[in-house]
Amino acid sequence: MRKLFIHAITVVMALGAMVLGVPSVATAAQSPVKGDYATPIRYTDANKDIDVAATIAKLSGAHVNTYAYLICYGLRGGRDWNTLPAFLTAASAAGIDVWVYLCPPSESKDTAGNEMPPYYLDYVQWATKIAELSVTYPNLTGWAIDDFAGNAATYTRAYTESMVTAARAVNPAVKFRPVLYYPNLVGYSNMLGAYRYYIDGVIFPYRNESNGIDMTNSANADPETRAVYDAISCAGSARCAQFYFPPNTASTAGWKTSYSTTVSVNPTAASYGLTFDVWDDFTGATAGYRYARVAIDNTVVFSRDIAGTPASTAVTISDSVLRPLLAGKSSATLRIEMYDAKAVANFHTAMTFDSIAGTGFTVTSGDFDSGTGWTAARSSTAYLYGFVPNMKPTLMTYASKLAREPDAPTPAYVGAVVDTALDLAALGITDGSLIYCLNKTGADTYDTTGVRTSYAATYNTVASIYGAA
Repeated sequence: MRKLFIHAITVVMALGAMVLGVPSVATAAQSPVKGDYATPIRYTDANKDIDVAATIAKLSGAHVNTYAYLICYGLRGGRDWNTLPAFLTAASAAGIDVWVYLCPPSESKDTAGNEMPPYYLDYVQWATKIAELSVTYPNLTGWAIDDFAGNAATYTRAYTESMVTAARAVNPAVKFRPVLYYPNLVGYSNMLGAYRYYIDGVIFPYRNESNGIDMTNSANADPETRAVYDAISCAGSARCAQFYFPPNTASTAGWKTSYSTTVSVNPTAASYGLTFDVWDDFTGATAGYRYARVAIDNTVVFSRDIAGTPASTAVTISDSVLRPLLAGKSSATLRIEMYDAKAVANFHTAMTFDSIAGTGFTVTSGDFDSGTGWTAARSSTAYLYGFVPNMKPTLMTYASKLAREPDAPTPAYVGAVVDTALDLAALGITDGSLIYCLNKTGADTYDTTGVRTSYAATYNTVASIYGAA
Protein backbone atom coordinates (compact mmCIF):
# COMPACT_ATOMS: atom_id res chain seq x y z
CA MET A 1 0.00 0.00 0.00
CA ARG A 2 1.38 3.38 -0.96
CA LYS A 3 2.20 5.58 2.02
CA LEU A 4 0.05 8.67 2.28
CA PHE A 5 2.77 10.93 3.54
CA ILE A 6 5.36 12.98 1.76
CA HIS A 7 9.06 12.53 2.22
CA ALA A 8 10.83 15.87 2.00
CA ILE A 9 13.47 15.72 -0.66
CA THR A 10 16.24 18.16 -1.13
CA VAL A 11 18.62 17.31 -3.90
CA VAL A 12 22.02 18.86 -3.52
CA MET A 13 24.04 19.26 -6.67
CA ALA A 14 27.75 18.64 -6.30
CA LEU A 15 30.47 18.27 -8.87
CA GLY A 16 33.74 16.41 -9.02
CA ALA A 17 36.12 18.97 -7.58
CA MET A 18 38.92 18.29 -10.00
CA VAL A 19 36.63 17.97 -13.00
CA LEU A 20 34.33 20.96 -13.07
CA GLY A 21 35.03 23.21 -10.11
CA VAL A 22 31.52 24.72 -10.06
CA PRO A 23 30.05 25.41 -6.60
CA SER A 24 27.12 23.27 -5.53
CA VAL A 25 23.68 24.77 -5.15
CA ALA A 26 20.79 23.26 -3.20
CA THR A 27 17.27 23.75 -4.45
CA ALA A 28 14.00 22.38 -3.10
CA ALA A 29 12.16 20.13 -5.53
CA GLN A 30 8.47 19.32 -5.45
CA SER A 31 8.18 16.31 -3.19
CA PRO A 32 7.38 13.74 -4.27
CA VAL A 33 7.63 14.27 -8.02
CA LYS A 34 4.28 13.35 -9.58
CA GLY A 35 5.31 13.66 -13.19
CA ASP A 36 4.24 13.10 -16.76
CA TYR A 37 6.19 13.15 -20.01
CA ALA A 38 5.26 14.23 -23.55
CA THR A 39 1.97 13.53 -25.39
CA PRO A 40 0.61 17.08 -25.08
CA ILE A 41 -2.79 17.84 -26.51
CA ARG A 42 -2.36 19.45 -29.92
CA TYR A 43 -4.49 21.55 -32.20
CA THR A 44 -5.83 19.87 -35.30
CA ASP A 45 -4.34 22.45 -37.67
CA ALA A 46 -1.58 21.66 -40.15
CA ASN A 47 1.24 22.39 -37.67
CA LYS A 48 -0.39 20.53 -34.79
CA ASP A 49 1.00 22.99 -32.28
CA ILE A 50 0.51 22.38 -28.56
CA ASP A 51 -2.80 23.43 -27.06
CA VAL A 52 -1.31 24.86 -23.88
CA ALA A 53 -4.54 25.47 -22.00
CA ALA A 54 -5.96 22.01 -22.72
CA THR A 55 -2.70 20.26 -21.84
CA ILE A 56 -2.30 22.13 -18.56
CA ALA A 57 -5.93 21.36 -17.67
CA LYS A 58 -5.39 17.62 -18.18
CA LEU A 59 -2.11 17.67 -16.23
CA SER A 60 -3.82 19.46 -13.37
CA GLY A 61 -6.69 17.00 -13.56
CA ALA A 62 -4.23 14.16 -12.97
CA HIS A 63 -2.59 16.08 -10.07
CA VAL A 64 0.70 16.28 -11.97
CA ASN A 65 3.24 18.62 -10.37
CA THR A 66 6.14 18.03 -12.79
CA TYR A 67 6.03 17.79 -16.58
CA ALA A 68 8.80 16.66 -18.93
CA TYR A 69 8.37 18.86 -21.99
CA LEU A 70 9.64 17.04 -25.08
CA ILE A 71 11.69 18.80 -27.78
CA CYS A 72 12.06 16.30 -30.61
CA TYR A 73 11.38 15.21 -34.18
CA GLY A 74 12.76 17.96 -36.36
CA LEU A 75 10.65 20.99 -37.24
CA ARG A 76 7.93 20.08 -34.74
CA GLY A 77 10.54 20.26 -31.99
CA GLY A 78 11.43 23.78 -33.12
CA ARG A 79 7.79 24.87 -32.98
CA ASP A 80 7.40 23.30 -29.53
CA TRP A 81 10.49 25.21 -28.38
CA ASN A 82 8.81 28.44 -29.49
CA THR A 83 5.70 27.46 -27.51
CA LEU A 84 7.67 26.71 -24.34
CA PRO A 85 7.57 30.23 -22.76
CA ALA A 86 3.77 30.28 -22.96
CA PHE A 87 3.66 26.76 -21.55
CA LEU A 88 5.97 27.73 -18.68
CA THR A 89 3.77 30.68 -17.80
CA ALA A 90 0.64 28.54 -17.72
CA ALA A 91 2.41 25.72 -15.85
CA SER A 92 3.65 28.15 -13.21
CA ALA A 93 0.12 29.39 -12.60
CA ALA A 94 -0.95 25.76 -12.16
CA GLY A 95 1.92 24.93 -9.76
CA ILE A 96 3.69 22.65 -12.24
CA ASP A 97 7.46 22.41 -12.57
CA VAL A 98 8.88 21.72 -16.05
CA TRP A 99 11.87 19.73 -17.24
CA VAL A 100 12.92 20.25 -20.87
CA TYR A 101 13.44 16.79 -22.32
CA LEU A 102 15.67 16.75 -25.42
CA CYS A 103 15.86 14.05 -28.05
CA PRO A 104 19.36 12.72 -28.81
CA PRO A 105 20.74 12.55 -32.36
CA SER A 106 19.17 9.11 -32.86
CA GLU A 107 15.68 10.65 -32.50
CA SER A 108 16.21 14.24 -33.58
CA LYS A 109 15.04 14.09 -37.22
CA ASP A 110 11.53 14.22 -38.58
CA THR A 111 10.42 12.04 -41.47
CA ALA A 112 11.75 14.57 -43.97
CA GLY A 113 15.21 14.46 -42.38
CA ASN A 114 15.02 17.87 -40.67
CA GLU A 115 16.89 18.33 -37.39
CA MET A 116 15.47 20.26 -34.42
CA PRO A 117 15.76 24.04 -34.83
CA PRO A 118 16.95 26.43 -33.63
CA TYR A 119 20.04 24.75 -32.10
CA TYR A 120 19.92 21.44 -34.00
CA LEU A 121 22.56 19.04 -32.60
CA ASP A 122 24.46 21.69 -30.65
CA TYR A 123 23.57 20.46 -27.18
CA VAL A 124 25.86 22.98 -25.51
CA GLN A 125 23.62 25.67 -27.02
CA TRP A 126 20.49 23.80 -25.98
CA ALA A 127 21.81 23.56 -22.42
CA THR A 128 22.73 27.24 -22.36
CA LYS A 129 19.38 28.42 -23.72
CA ILE A 130 17.41 26.17 -21.37
CA ALA A 131 19.34 27.61 -18.43
CA GLU A 132 18.74 31.15 -19.67
CA LEU A 133 15.03 30.43 -19.90
CA SER A 134 15.07 28.98 -16.37
CA VAL A 135 16.26 32.33 -15.01
CA THR A 136 13.13 34.00 -16.36
CA TYR A 137 10.86 31.06 -15.52
CA PRO A 138 11.88 29.56 -12.15
CA ASN A 139 9.49 26.63 -12.61
CA LEU A 140 11.82 25.38 -15.36
CA THR A 141 13.85 23.36 -12.88
CA GLY A 142 15.64 20.79 -15.00
CA TRP A 143 16.57 19.30 -18.34
CA ALA A 144 17.02 15.79 -19.63
CA ILE A 145 18.32 13.90 -22.65
CA ASP A 146 16.65 10.72 -23.83
CA ASP A 147 18.58 7.48 -24.49
CA PHE A 148 21.77 9.06 -23.22
CA ALA A 149 23.86 5.89 -23.15
CA GLY A 150 22.72 4.84 -26.60
CA ASN A 151 24.16 8.09 -27.95
CA ALA A 152 27.44 7.99 -26.05
CA ALA A 153 29.37 8.71 -29.25
CA THR A 154 27.90 12.22 -29.04
CA TYR A 155 27.76 12.50 -25.26
CA THR A 156 31.35 11.76 -24.45
CA ARG A 157 32.51 12.61 -20.98
CA ALA A 158 34.19 15.77 -22.26
CA TYR A 159 31.13 16.86 -24.24
CA THR A 160 28.83 16.16 -21.29
CA GLU A 161 31.09 18.27 -19.10
CA SER A 162 30.85 21.12 -21.61
CA MET A 163 27.04 20.92 -21.71
CA VAL A 164 26.66 20.89 -17.95
CA THR A 165 29.27 23.58 -17.43
CA ALA A 166 27.48 25.84 -19.92
CA ALA A 167 24.11 25.38 -18.20
CA ARG A 168 25.44 25.88 -14.69
CA ALA A 169 27.37 28.97 -15.70
CA VAL A 170 23.98 30.54 -16.37
CA ASN A 171 21.95 28.92 -13.56
CA PRO A 172 23.62 26.41 -11.23
CA ALA A 173 20.21 25.42 -9.85
CA VAL A 174 18.88 23.89 -13.09
CA LYS A 175 19.36 20.13 -12.84
CA PHE A 176 20.53 17.70 -15.52
CA ARG A 177 18.89 14.26 -15.45
CA PRO A 178 19.87 11.96 -18.33
CA VAL A 179 17.70 8.95 -19.16
CA LEU A 180 19.65 5.82 -18.22
CA TYR A 181 18.35 2.26 -18.29
CA TYR A 182 19.00 -0.54 -15.82
CA PRO A 183 22.08 -1.97 -17.58
CA ASN A 184 23.54 1.56 -17.80
CA LEU A 185 23.28 1.88 -14.01
CA VAL A 186 23.73 -1.57 -12.47
CA GLY A 187 26.15 -4.37 -13.23
CA TYR A 188 29.34 -4.84 -15.19
CA SER A 189 28.26 -2.92 -18.29
CA ASN A 190 27.18 0.22 -16.44
CA MET A 191 28.48 3.61 -17.54
CA LEU A 192 27.43 5.71 -14.56
CA GLY A 193 30.80 6.14 -12.85
CA ALA A 194 32.35 8.11 -15.69
CA TYR A 195 29.42 10.56 -15.79
CA ARG A 196 28.44 10.87 -12.15
CA TYR A 197 30.65 13.93 -11.78
CA TYR A 198 28.39 15.87 -14.16
CA ILE A 199 24.80 14.85 -13.44
CA ASP A 200 22.26 15.80 -10.77
CA GLY A 201 19.85 12.91 -11.05
CA VAL A 202 18.70 10.05 -13.26
CA ILE A 203 15.45 9.28 -15.05
CA PHE A 204 15.19 5.51 -14.73
CA PRO A 205 12.65 3.89 -17.07
CA TYR A 206 11.51 0.60 -15.56
CA ARG A 207 11.45 -2.17 -18.18
CA ASN A 208 11.98 -5.27 -16.00
CA GLU A 209 15.46 -5.59 -17.51
CA SER A 210 16.80 -7.75 -14.70
CA ASN A 211 14.46 -10.47 -16.02
CA GLY A 212 14.02 -9.66 -19.72
CA ILE A 213 12.43 -6.53 -21.17
CA ASP A 214 8.71 -6.57 -20.39
CA MET A 215 6.65 -3.44 -19.72
CA THR A 216 3.68 -5.47 -18.52
CA ASN A 217 5.34 -7.07 -15.46
CA SER A 218 5.72 -4.84 -12.40
CA ALA A 219 7.24 -7.51 -10.15
CA ASN A 220 10.82 -6.21 -10.28
CA ALA A 221 10.11 -2.48 -10.10
CA ASP A 222 10.95 -2.35 -6.40
CA PRO A 223 14.21 -4.38 -6.39
CA GLU A 224 15.49 -2.80 -9.61
CA THR A 225 14.84 0.72 -8.32
CA ARG A 226 16.56 -0.09 -5.02
CA ALA A 227 19.57 -1.39 -6.94
CA VAL A 228 19.65 1.81 -9.01
CA TYR A 229 19.44 3.90 -5.84
CA ASP A 230 22.37 2.01 -4.34
CA ALA A 231 24.37 2.82 -7.48
CA ILE A 232 23.70 6.57 -7.49
CA SER A 233 23.39 7.44 -3.81
CA CYS A 234 25.82 8.27 -1.04
CA ALA A 235 25.64 6.41 2.24
CA GLY A 236 24.91 9.18 4.67
CA SER A 237 25.40 12.67 3.31
CA ALA A 238 24.90 14.99 0.38
CA ARG A 239 28.19 13.99 -1.23
CA CYS A 240 30.69 11.17 -1.25
CA ALA A 241 34.18 10.70 -2.65
CA GLN A 242 34.39 8.70 -5.89
CA PHE A 243 37.37 7.11 -7.61
CA TYR A 244 36.92 5.93 -11.18
CA PHE A 245 39.03 3.91 -13.61
CA PRO A 246 37.86 3.68 -17.25
CA PRO A 247 37.29 0.59 -19.41
CA ASN A 248 39.72 -0.62 -22.08
CA THR A 249 42.60 0.99 -20.20
CA ALA A 250 45.65 -0.77 -18.81
CA SER A 251 47.02 -0.23 -15.32
CA THR A 252 50.26 -1.27 -13.62
CA ALA A 253 50.63 -3.20 -10.38
CA GLY A 254 50.87 -0.72 -7.51
CA TRP A 255 48.88 2.03 -9.22
CA LYS A 256 46.31 3.81 -7.10
CA THR A 257 44.21 6.92 -6.74
CA SER A 258 43.61 8.37 -3.31
CA TYR A 259 42.38 11.12 -1.03
CA SER A 260 44.28 11.93 2.15
CA THR A 261 43.68 14.24 5.08
CA THR A 262 45.39 15.15 8.34
CA VAL A 263 43.42 14.07 11.41
CA SER A 264 43.74 15.56 14.89
CA VAL A 265 44.54 12.81 17.43
CA ASN A 266 44.00 12.64 21.20
CA PRO A 267 47.30 11.01 22.21
CA THR A 268 45.85 9.56 25.43
CA ALA A 269 42.38 8.53 24.22
CA ALA A 270 40.74 5.65 26.08
CA SER A 271 39.99 3.99 22.75
CA TYR A 272 40.43 4.53 19.04
CA GLY A 273 38.02 3.61 16.29
CA LEU A 274 37.34 4.37 12.64
CA THR A 275 34.05 3.94 10.80
CA PHE A 276 33.28 4.55 7.13
CA ASP A 277 31.13 3.34 4.27
CA VAL A 278 32.62 1.92 1.08
CA TRP A 279 30.97 0.79 -2.17
CA ASP A 280 32.05 -0.29 -5.63
CA ASP A 281 30.15 -1.11 -8.79
CA PHE A 282 31.99 -4.25 -9.88
CA THR A 283 29.74 -7.35 -9.84
CA GLY A 284 32.10 -9.97 -11.30
CA ALA A 285 33.99 -12.74 -9.54
CA THR A 286 37.44 -11.67 -10.76
CA ALA A 287 39.59 -11.45 -7.62
CA GLY A 288 43.09 -10.42 -6.65
CA TYR A 289 43.39 -7.30 -8.81
CA ARG A 290 41.68 -4.20 -7.46
CA TYR A 291 41.09 -3.22 -3.82
CA ALA A 292 39.46 -0.61 -1.67
CA ARG A 293 41.97 0.38 1.00
CA VAL A 294 42.33 2.69 3.99
CA ALA A 295 45.66 3.58 5.58
CA ILE A 296 46.89 5.46 8.66
CA ASP A 297 50.35 6.97 8.20
CA ASN A 298 50.95 4.58 5.27
CA THR A 299 49.96 1.48 7.26
CA VAL A 300 46.99 -0.23 5.60
CA VAL A 301 44.24 -0.86 8.16
CA PHE A 302 41.54 -1.97 5.72
CA SER A 303 41.76 -3.81 2.40
CA ARG A 304 38.86 -5.35 0.48
CA ASP A 305 38.90 -7.00 -2.93
CA ILE A 306 36.20 -5.47 -5.12
CA ALA A 307 35.16 -8.86 -6.53
CA GLY A 308 31.56 -9.84 -5.86
CA THR A 309 28.39 -7.94 -5.07
CA PRO A 310 28.49 -4.13 -5.03
CA ALA A 311 26.48 -3.67 -1.82
CA SER A 312 27.47 -0.69 0.31
CA THR A 313 29.36 -1.78 3.42
CA ALA A 314 29.67 -0.01 6.75
CA VAL A 315 33.15 -0.77 8.12
CA THR A 316 34.51 -0.45 11.66
CA ILE A 317 38.24 -0.55 12.42
CA SER A 318 38.91 -1.51 16.04
CA ASP A 319 41.06 -0.06 18.81
CA SER A 320 43.44 -3.01 18.66
CA VAL A 321 44.33 -2.13 15.05
CA LEU A 322 44.50 1.64 15.52
CA ARG A 323 46.11 2.06 18.95
CA PRO A 324 49.64 1.10 17.84
CA LEU A 325 49.35 3.69 15.05
CA LEU A 326 47.79 6.60 16.99
CA ALA A 327 48.61 6.46 20.69
CA GLY A 328 50.99 9.22 21.72
CA LYS A 329 50.47 11.20 18.50
CA SER A 330 48.75 14.55 18.06
CA SER A 331 48.11 14.08 14.34
CA ALA A 332 48.20 11.45 11.64
CA THR A 333 47.48 11.07 7.92
CA LEU A 334 44.35 9.19 6.92
CA ARG A 335 44.23 7.92 3.31
CA ILE A 336 41.42 6.28 1.33
CA GLU A 337 42.24 4.73 -2.02
CA MET A 338 41.50 2.45 -4.96
CA TYR A 339 44.55 0.23 -5.41
CA ASP A 340 45.67 -2.25 -8.09
CA ALA A 341 47.60 -5.19 -6.64
CA LYS A 342 48.04 -6.60 -10.16
CA ALA A 343 48.11 -4.99 -13.59
CA VAL A 344 44.76 -4.92 -15.38
CA ALA A 345 43.91 -4.46 -19.06
CA ASN A 346 40.17 -3.80 -18.95
CA PHE A 347 38.55 -3.41 -15.54
CA HIS A 348 36.44 -0.26 -15.25
CA THR A 349 35.45 0.55 -11.69
CA ALA A 350 33.71 3.24 -9.70
CA MET A 351 34.32 3.25 -5.94
CA THR A 352 32.91 5.56 -3.29
CA PHE A 353 33.78 6.33 0.32
CA ASP A 354 31.49 8.20 2.69
CA SER A 355 30.63 8.92 6.33
CA ILE A 356 34.20 8.70 7.65
CA ALA A 357 34.37 9.29 11.42
CA GLY A 358 36.90 8.65 14.14
CA THR A 359 36.92 7.83 17.85
CA GLY A 360 39.91 9.29 19.67
CA PHE A 361 40.70 11.44 16.65
CA THR A 362 38.81 13.98 14.54
CA VAL A 363 38.25 13.68 10.79
CA THR A 364 37.41 17.03 9.24
CA SER A 365 34.93 16.82 6.34
CA GLY A 366 34.52 13.09 6.69
CA ASP A 367 31.16 13.44 4.95
CA PHE A 368 32.80 15.28 1.99
CA ASP A 369 29.96 17.81 1.93
CA SER A 370 32.26 20.82 2.15
CA GLY A 371 34.46 19.57 -0.68
CA THR A 372 37.55 20.65 1.26
CA GLY A 373 40.15 19.16 3.57
CA TRP A 374 41.26 16.30 1.33
CA THR A 375 44.27 16.09 -1.00
CA ALA A 376 43.98 13.96 -4.13
CA ALA A 377 46.72 11.90 -5.77
CA ARG A 378 46.80 9.43 -8.65
CA SER A 379 49.31 7.21 -10.40
CA SER A 380 47.87 7.98 -13.83
CA THR A 381 45.71 10.60 -15.46
CA ALA A 382 43.43 7.73 -16.48
CA TYR A 383 41.96 7.89 -12.98
CA LEU A 384 39.16 10.31 -12.20
CA TYR A 385 38.37 11.45 -8.70
CA GLY A 386 36.01 13.96 -7.14
CA PHE A 387 33.10 14.54 -4.79
CA VAL A 388 29.87 13.31 -6.34
CA PRO A 389 26.27 14.04 -5.32
CA ASN A 390 23.85 11.85 -3.45
CA MET A 391 21.10 11.22 -6.00
CA LYS A 392 17.72 9.54 -6.19
CA PRO A 393 16.27 8.11 -9.40
CA THR A 394 13.03 9.35 -10.91
CA LEU A 395 11.17 6.14 -11.69
CA MET A 396 9.55 6.28 -15.15
CA THR A 397 6.51 4.09 -15.82
CA TYR A 398 5.46 3.22 -19.37
CA ALA A 399 1.81 4.06 -19.94
CA SER A 400 2.01 3.62 -23.72
CA LYS A 401 2.98 0.66 -25.86
CA LEU A 402 6.36 0.63 -27.57
CA ALA A 403 6.76 -0.98 -30.97
CA ARG A 404 8.78 -3.86 -29.54
CA GLU A 405 6.16 -4.74 -26.94
CA PRO A 406 3.54 -7.37 -27.79
CA ASP A 407 1.09 -5.91 -25.27
CA ALA A 408 0.29 -2.41 -24.07
CA PRO A 409 0.72 -1.60 -20.37
CA THR A 410 -2.57 -2.09 -18.53
CA PRO A 411 -4.00 0.43 -16.06
CA ALA A 412 -3.23 -2.07 -13.28
CA TYR A 413 0.40 -2.33 -14.36
CA VAL A 414 0.82 1.44 -14.54
CA GLY A 415 -0.79 1.84 -11.13
CA ALA A 416 1.48 -0.80 -9.58
CA VAL A 417 4.70 0.81 -10.81
CA VAL A 418 3.55 4.32 -9.89
CA ASP A 419 2.64 3.04 -6.42
CA THR A 420 6.15 1.60 -6.16
CA ALA A 421 7.72 4.91 -7.19
CA LEU A 422 5.79 6.81 -4.52
CA ASP A 423 6.32 4.14 -1.85
CA LEU A 424 10.05 4.41 -2.46
CA ALA A 425 9.87 8.22 -2.49
CA ALA A 426 8.42 8.05 1.01
CA LEU A 427 11.46 6.00 2.01
CA GLY A 428 13.88 8.44 0.33
CA ILE A 429 14.85 5.97 -2.41
CA THR A 430 13.31 7.83 -5.37
CA ASP A 431 12.36 11.45 -5.86
CA GLY A 432 9.04 10.29 -7.29
CA SER A 433 7.28 9.16 -10.43
CA LEU A 434 7.35 10.11 -14.11
CA ILE A 435 4.80 8.67 -16.54
CA TYR A 436 5.90 7.85 -20.08
CA CYS A 437 3.26 9.21 -22.45
CA LEU A 438 0.13 9.35 -20.34
CA ASN A 439 -2.69 9.73 -22.86
CA LYS A 440 -4.42 12.98 -21.97
CA THR A 441 -7.13 12.93 -24.64
CA GLY A 442 -9.15 10.26 -22.87
CA ALA A 443 -9.49 8.30 -26.10
CA ASP A 444 -8.92 4.57 -26.22
CA THR A 445 -6.70 3.19 -28.94
CA TYR A 446 -6.45 -0.06 -30.89
CA ASP A 447 -3.40 -1.93 -32.10
CA THR A 448 -3.09 -3.55 -35.52
CA THR A 449 -4.86 -6.69 -34.29
CA GLY A 450 -7.80 -4.73 -32.96
CA VAL A 451 -6.89 -5.07 -29.29
CA ARG A 452 -8.26 -2.14 -27.30
CA THR A 453 -6.13 -0.26 -24.79
CA SER A 454 -8.00 1.80 -22.23
CA TYR A 455 -5.86 4.89 -21.97
CA ALA A 456 -8.80 6.68 -20.38
CA ALA A 457 -8.71 4.17 -17.54
CA THR A 458 -4.95 4.62 -17.23
CA TYR A 459 -5.35 8.38 -16.92
CA ASN A 460 -7.94 7.91 -14.18
CA THR A 461 -5.69 5.43 -12.37
CA VAL A 462 -2.78 7.86 -12.36
CA ALA A 463 -5.03 10.76 -11.31
CA SER A 464 -6.31 8.74 -8.36
CA ILE A 465 -2.83 7.75 -7.17
CA TYR A 466 -1.31 11.19 -7.65
CA GLY A 467 -4.30 12.82 -5.99
CA ALA A 468 -3.80 10.72 -2.85
CA ALA A 469 -0.05 11.35 -2.62
